[in-house]
This record gives sequence, structure tokens and C-alpha cells, in this order.
Amino acid sequence: MPDGNAPVNLAASNVEYKTVKNRLGTWKIFVYPNGTAYREFTSSASIGNWPLINVTIGRNPETGSRKTAKGVFAIGRFALGFLAIGQVAAGILTFAQLGAGFLVLAQGGIGYAGVGQVIIALEFAAAQVAVAKTAIGQIAVGKYALGQIGLGQFVWDMKHRHPEAVEYFTNLWQTLK
Repeated sequence: MPDGNAPVNLAASNVEYKTVKNRLGTWKIFVYPNGTAYREFTSSASIGNWPLINVTIGRNPETGSRKTAKGVFAIGRFALGFLAIGQVAAGILTFAQLGAGFLVLAQGGIGYAGVGQVIIALEFAAAQVAVAKTAIGQIAVGKYALGQIGLGQFVWDMKHRHPEAVEYFTNLWQTLK
């Protein structure tokens, strides 16, 4: 019989979840003795092998670690999906602290286009530190760079005002208005 200080092998334990099913999907819930809980929602609807919605909250009792939410709409500490929301996430449309995807809104992100604090993108970045073909930020690096400090071919910053950069960003602004 193990003593109270012996480590528990989670892989050898049978985990009993409270399961709540409705027409939208299934919640699996596990409450630890200290009151913290693990919750996972998986929708009944799916596209291919991916559930339409997958949400994970807390530490999985089967592994002791965070489970990656995977679905068309994925929400969790770690998330992977078409729309991914999490601290670390990847998807076509990504909202995260650290994210990757086509369109990224993140503190730190990599993608085709993004907005955040530090963004590296192929086409467009608006961030405190922005690196992209079109970069707007306090520090902007790109072919077209607009910022306090700009680096690139056509720069509009505190010390430079390249005519092509002025025209490009003025036209961009007019397009967005």
C-alpha cells in the first residue's frame, strides 16, 4: 500500500470523469481533491476528423499536463484549429500570447499578417516591433516601414520621409477609411 508521500503513476490510474452529454456535445469533468478541475468539451458536430468545437481547461488527469485543444474552433492553454484561441495557438485565425497562423493577433506571432507586440509576417504587421513587407510599429522593418524607428527600402520614421513611403501609407490609410 503506497504511503501518502509516494508519487502516483497517473498512467496506471483509472480516471473517472463526470460526463455531461447534450445535443451540442460532451463535457468531461474531473475534479481533483484540492478542488481544481479539468474540463473538456467536444462538440458532436465535426468536419472530417476534427470536432467543430474543442475546449480544454486545466490539467488532464490522465497525463498530468495540459491537453491541446484541437478542432475547427479550438480553445485552450494550447490550441490548434481553424480558429485557435490560447496562450500558445496555431490556426488560420489565431488569438494568442504566442501564435502562428495566417492572420495572427498575439503578443508574439508569426504569420501572413498580424497585429500584436512582436509580429513577424510575410505581408503585413502592425506591432510595437513589426517585421513584414508592410510594417507599422514603434520599430518597423520592411519594404515599406512606418514607425518611430524604421528600417527598409521605403521608410517613414522620425528621421526619414521617403516620398514613396509617404504615398504608400497615405494610400493605405485612404483605403482603410
